[in-house]
This record gives sequence, structure tokens and C-alpha cells, in this order.
Amino acid sequence: MAPRADCLPTGITRIHPHTRRRLRTPSELAACPNWVWRVRVRRRGTGDFDQLYRQNVRETLRETLDYLQHERSTAVHDLRRDAERAASDVFTDDVHTYLARRASASDYRARVHNLAVWQTWLAAKLGASFKTSKITPTLVELALEEWKQVTVIRKKNGHTQRRWSSATLRTRALHLSNLFAVLHPGLPNPVLALKDRLPPKSPEMEKAQPMAIVMALLEAMRNPPLVATRKHPSFASVRAALLGFAEITIQELWSIRDARAFELRVGRLHIPAKRVVERYATVNGHGVIRVEVAQREARVVRLSPEGLEACRQYVAYPDTYNGGTKLTKFGYFGVGSFRNALREAGQAAGLEYPISPYDFGTDNAPSLQDVRKLVQAMRHDVVPYRPNTDRTRITKAFIRSSVLAHTGARVGEIAMLEPEDLRLKERAVLMPTEKHRRHAGRMERAISRRRIPLNEYGIAALKLFVKYDLFDRLRDRSRVPDETMVPWYQELYYQVIVAARRVKDPYTGASLYFTPHVFRHSFATALAPLIGGDAKTGAKIMGHSPQTFMRYIRANDDTARTAIEKMADGLPPLGQPLSTPATVSTLHVVPGRKSSAN
Repeated sequence: MAPRADCLPTGITRIHPHTRRRLRTPSELAACPNWVWRVRVRRRGTGDFDQLYRQNVRETLRETLDYLQHERSTAVHDLRRDAERAASDVFTDDVHTYLARRASASDYRARVHNLAVWQTWLAAKLGASFKTSKITPTLVELALEEWKQVTVIRKKNGHTQRRWSSATLRTRALHLSNLFAVLHPGLPNPVLALKDRLPPKSPEMEKAQPMAIVMALLEAMRNPPLVATRKHPSFASVRAALLGFAEITIQELWSIRDARAFELRVGRLHIPAKRVVERYATVNGHGVIRVEVAQREARVVRLSPEGLEACRQYVAYPDTYNGGTKLTKFGYFGVGSFRNALREAGQAAGLEYPISPYDFGTDNAPSLQDVRKLVQAMRHDVVPYRPNTDRTRITKAFIRSSVLAHTGARVGEIAMLEPEDLRLKERAVLMPTEKHRRHAGRMERAISRRRIPLNEYGIAALKLFVKYDLFDRLRDRSRVPDETMVPWYQELYYQVIVAARRVKDPYTGASLYFTPHVFRHSFATALAPLIGGDAKTGAKIMGHSPQTFMRYIRANDDTARTAIEKMADGLPPLGQPLSTPATVSTLHVVPGRKSSAN
């Protein structure tokens, strides 16, 4: 029997990121270097919890397992709490139950507003205390049509709309659909019954751009500015402001489980009785930190104006920033990087003594004046350009973006490229493609190569790709990896997003919205008119079926203008009358004979 890896707690396993197969032995772990953690909870009658976490979610294995056990225990508590809140058939009560279960800090206000609009409209049709089961697809479609007409009238009267009306109505309908899916999965969902009759999505997502705009974006990536302005302040500064201005300890911050502890309207912060604390222990002669839950007295913190503003920034801060990993806003987190940020900021602010994360909320807490200096030094609103380090990162992102723009490949396909796949002398590249084929009654996955012709820009981009040796040389070549599993994708996403802010969208005039996958959409859109609408040729280049290739095509003004101008080919110059052909066949009727053409 093969030797097993170290024993893991219940519900925590190592799995393959794509096949979800459990990895038990050291040989299986060595064969899959990109394995991920899986935390799973199954409770009969209460629901399931299944979440994946990256390998280095914490610095050491012991800290990682403690964190995953904390996540699992939190999930068990949430499942039990949700099971205790039974859903009634009254729509008003169902809304409160649904918001308590599923609404997070990022979309809580939107869900409350949209469900309140639904409640007002449905109460006018069904009565004050109407049943949730009385909502039918006909009522949903009628409500969406009425709101659409109201939006049209507002636009005619000159009122501005903050968002596109169709996308707003679609979001409103999906909030009602989620309420049925969470509380009444056995009832027929009135929103899903409409299917294709729902309003369309917002058109700004994954929008293809002309090749001129793509080249302007690549030029912006190649020549970055000397400084960059952050969209949000550093998360360490927001965390320090919350600890300093609210005058709470790091243990109390760990104990806050979600955004419902912040009552911003009345200026209060609720600290629960169960406190997350660290215990130092010795295991095999080594000092380790164990995370435990201790019972303390619950308290309510009255927030000052500065503390209230710090809480608002903390709750509103995005869970992921610039495509990075998920931030730990609630629950336990390691203080290593936070301690380093406080030490560097204290030196930059000129404080007489170093600040530790454990000083906040105690007798050694810094004064409000020192907290203001500390937070200001940690903001990092303007990031200076570092010629050596930043130049390397920007150059690699520029080269990979150029390959994506001039080959139409996916991010995962670029990661699987090998030196033998390049055919630069033949002006082509063999791009890895994942195909699903049926074999012996089963669907199997196979990796093939599709041949993509190259122009001068594509050849130059791949020459730079070889020069800087950007080949990943993946061990697991059984399938094309997802873009989020590619190690350099987060850096590429960040560089593309930052460069797109300096380019104007030709349709709206605002800052350009662009992601690495939009390179593929733009390539397909530019390719379609050049191949005369031949979907088979386009599908061969893009690695799709002809039907799927047509989904990537986005109509734009340049394509429409070119098609209209081609209609004028062969017509006489403007201003000249149309001439009658020299020989015109006419019909002469001869009495008593058949008609003949002269």
C-alpha cells in the first residue's frame, strides 16, 4: 500500500484543481504541484458547504490548517443558523430571512432596495400580506414591462440614468429569482420560467474593441507613466484606521464575523462575546500559535466621527482588488505582513516608538494624533515607478498581451506553449487546444494543436516571447489550465487594467474597460470581415465550432461602415445619371403569332 501524506483534520483534503480527485500520497502530491485545499461540510437537512483554497493561504502548514478549521467551523455554525430560520410563505417575512442568510456587505443595499420595489409593486396587485407562492411568471413579466416603460418616459423627459436600464431590470429580476432558489427550491421559479424574455445584460462587459484601440492599449502598456495613482488606499491603512479610531483590539477585530456587526446609521460597533485569541504552545520542541475561541463579555463600541468613517471604508472595501486574491476582512488573519506595514509606516511618519498590531485598544495604544500620522503614511496614494523591478514586470505583461492580441489565444493556451510549437520560419504557431471527444461511449479530454498564421506583429511578439524565455513548462499537460490558475495571470490582469484607464473608449469617451480575454474577442471581431464571413476559417483559427465563433463577433461602426461602402462598388460616380444599357430585349406582340424576343 502506498504511504499516505500527513493526516489531515476531518473535512479538509488536498485535491486536483480540475478533476477534484483527492491526493493522498506524497507521489500524487508531487505529480500535481498546483493542488488546492478543499473544505467540505455536509449536514443532512441543513445544507452543504464546499469551498476551495489556494496552497499558501497562510505562511506555515499549522497556520493553514488552523485557518481552514476555523473556516469549516464557521460554515457549520452558519448552516445550523440558516436551518433554524425557517422560511414562511409570507413574502415580507421571506425577504428578511433571505437577507439574513445571503446578503453580504457588498450588495446588501442593492438587494434591500430591489426587493422593496418588488414588495411594493406586488402588494398593489395581490394585497398587503401576500404569499410568496402567489407570484407567477405573468406578474413578473408585467412588472418588468411597466418599469421599462417608466424608464423610457424618463429618458424622453431628459432625466439621466446612472446605469443602463435593461441591466438594472435584469438584476432586479435575478434578486427575486435568488430568493426563490434559497428559500423555496421546491416551488416553480417565476423568473427562470421566462428564460429568454428577461432583459439583456449590460453591454460593457467583455466588449471587443477595434485593432487601433488594442494597439493604443499595448503602447500604453509599453510606456507606463512615472507614477501610478491607486483607486483604493492600501488595505493595511484601512485596517489600522479601524483599530485606531474605533479603539478596539486585534482580538476583537478577529471576532467580527460579518458586516452586520457594523450599525453605521446609529454609529455603533457590536463586539461578540466569542473572542478569537492566539495561544502559544510547544509542539515537538517548536513554538506554534494556535487559534482558539474564548468566552468574553460582549460590548458595544460608540464610534466617533473618525471611527465611523473608518468603519465605512472597511465595510465598503472590495473583497478582491485589481484581480488579486481575496482579502480577509472578517475572521482570523495572520499579522506578519500587517506588523511589517506598521513598522515601516511608523518610521516614515517619524514616530518615537514602533507600533505593534497588539497595541491597539490597550494601555499601549497610540494616541489619535499618532494614528492619523500612521494612517497617512500607510495610504500610498501615489506609487513611484521603480525602473528595475517594475520594468521587468511591465515588459513581461506587454509581451504576453501582444501574443494574445495577435494570435487570439487564451491565457491558458499561452501558458502551455512550448518552444517546439513555434514555426516562425513558416510564419505560424501551433497553439495547444483542448478538445472533448466521445470514445467508447464516454467523453474524453484531449490536447491537440491548431495552426495559427502570423503577421509581422505576431512574429515580433513571439520573438520577444522566446528572448525573455516566458515559457511556463507546465508539468500537468493533461488539459489547458484555467486562467485563474496561471501563476502570472494576476500580474497580467493588473497591468492591462491599469493601462486601460489611460485609454479612452471610442464609443462612450470614458476610460476603457479591458481584460486579457478581451484581446481574444477583439481578434475575432477584426478577423470576421477580413475572411468574408467564412465561419469555418474563423473557427479553425480560434479553435471553436462555427456556431461558437459567431458568438465572439461584435458589430462595430468600422465594420458596418465598410460593408455599406462596398455596396457602392460598381455604381457610377455621384451626380451622373444612370445610363440605359445599349442592348435591351423587348417584346413585340404580332397578331396570330407567338411572342418573340428581339
